[in-house]
Amino acid sequence: MFRRIHSGRHNNAPSTVPRTRALGGAQNHQTGVWHRRLRSYDQRVRTRRVDFVSRLPLELVSTLILPSSLILPLRHTFAYLHVCRTWRQRVLQSVQLHYISVGRVTFGGKQIMIAYAPYITCITLGHPSELPLYFFSRSQFACLQSLILTLVSQNDMRAVVRLLQPITAVLKTISLTISHALPNAAIAFKDIMPNGSRLEAFTCNKIDMTGFISHDHVHKYPNLKKLIITSITHPLEEKNIIGLLERFPSLQLLSLPQCQHSTPLSLMPQYCPFLDSLIYSVKQKAFEAECHPRTDNQVGLHSVYLDTGENFHIEDIASLLASHCDTLISINMMGKMNHHPGGISSAILSQHVHFKRLTRLMVYPGDDDDDIDSRSALSEWIIKGAPNAKEIEAPRCNISHPDVYHTMTRMTDLESLSFALPSTALIDGLEYHGTTLKHRSKLQILSVDVHYSGEQCPRVWRAVAGLSNLRELFMQLRGATLDEEFVTFIEALARGCPELTQLILESPTDFPTAIIAKFPLYPKLEELTLGSPNFWDSCLLDVLKCPYLQALYMDSTQMTDHVAIALAYLTGDAYLE
Repeated sequence: MFRRIHSGRHNNAPSTVPRTRALGGAQNHQTGVWHRRLRSYDQRVRTRRVDFVSRLPLELVSTLILPSSLILPLRHTFAYLHVCRTWRQRVLQSVQLHYISVGRVTFGGKQIMIAYAPYITCITLGHPSELPLYFFSRSQFACLQSLILTLVSQNDMRAVVRLLQPITAVLKTISLTISHALPNAAIAFKDIMPNGSRLEAFTCNKIDMTGFISHDHVHKYPNLKKLIITSITHPLEEKNIIGLLERFPSLQLLSLPQCQHSTPLSLMPQYCPFLDSLIYSVKQKAFEAECHPRTDNQVGLHSVYLDTGENFHIEDIASLLASHCDTLISINMMGKMNHHPGGISSAILSQHVHFKRLTRLMVYPGDDDDDIDSRSALSEWIIKGAPNAKEIEAPRCNISHPDVYHTMTRMTDLESLSFALPSTALIDGLEYHGTTLKHRSKLQILSVDVHYSGEQCPRVWRAVAGLSNLRELFMQLRGATLDEEFVTFIEALARGCPELTQLILESPTDFPTAIIAKFPLYPKLEELTLGSPNFWDSCLLDVLKCPYLQALYMDSTQMTDHVAIALAYLTGDAYLE
């Protein structure tokens, strides 16, 4: 008796295979022979299919069949490579081959890297000291472009420079990460860059610049486009920063910590005309921010992140921003800002500069508010020239310039706003959005710091209650008088802002208990936060009448026991349930 093996339609395929009925050793022998023949036949079928595919045009194979990259030593990668020689060559020509090993480098891993050395484009390694010195010089890494190393021991620190020396001249990207277990370790920049003439990107979380920019001769690296340094061993003075910029005229992305002066900011367009994104920090460690190249074809600075300090003058900052006003999209500033001894320069800040592409502005204070005038003046100058802004955060500034109000009337795309009183220009702008734009206003997120009580409080109550599209509201009531007028505002807010889903109220004094009965009037309220010294009794149970309330952020120790138990599923105190 026979059974047919369905293996495809091929001339050399056996149509039938005899079913062995013998017992004992003969049966085992016949079965083994049959399995070997079947495997051999299947291998020939796969090879023929692969040979056929490998003869297809390269573009068709690479786009329809192969992924853009393959990662060694992952198992699925070998399924693409271990078929036949013709197919393996086609795969290696069509994809980017990466080697990734975050743990210790094994003997097998070294052998794989050596075997595929001519085709590997990127290597990611931890524990690089486990590689033999001059590993990259003995193996022909002809296509290697990126090397990403994590240094976790002193041995790694000693080995990394000698390991890089033979290969640095051909690399385009080097990324070095020093473990937090080595707090005093740093990479000497002068040991990396002499051979890095082709480098386009260099990233390191701890760099020693000593010796690289101290000599008078300026050797330029025209190919370097990305320089991201998270931390540095010694502060960079004005001449050091300028010396660094002179060496990298093609920079597009730059992150520099421990910058002690703002003067180089005003010179940035001169030394780095192609800069896209800038992180410039006075602190020892640069703050994390998205630092990425622009997606469109327009050349010019689009993202600025400044962490400022004592020797930072708003004139230098304004000069940088004015030079790139046509291309800037995001401005983020925090820290102390001063003005020159002669006072705030009217030559720059009196000009009406148009930031026509700016969509995001964030200005945060330093450790004190001594520079509030300088910070407010700079913020006003930017806002009044940015009618297309979508997000503005100036929580410790007084924005009261009349031109800001006129710009607010044109901010039809404004989605998020954070400010502090008095800021009369912004209150006027809110009133315009509520009374004139109405449903055409896109403002959905609002944060207001009411840090004193005065005539602006009733105005801000009315303005906020008129924003019909508002979704999230945070009010820090550090100086407001929480009387009957405030209770009326909470009720008016429910009527005027029917889309409100998140409400956060914080006060150093007790809230009037009458506001609790107003929260069920909010038709879509999902999250409620009340931060105050109140000790709540049964009146707080009225929040259970809110139709869609999902979370109540309050301290359960400030409630009576039975109230805390009843609200446990909203406060998240599961142990009380």
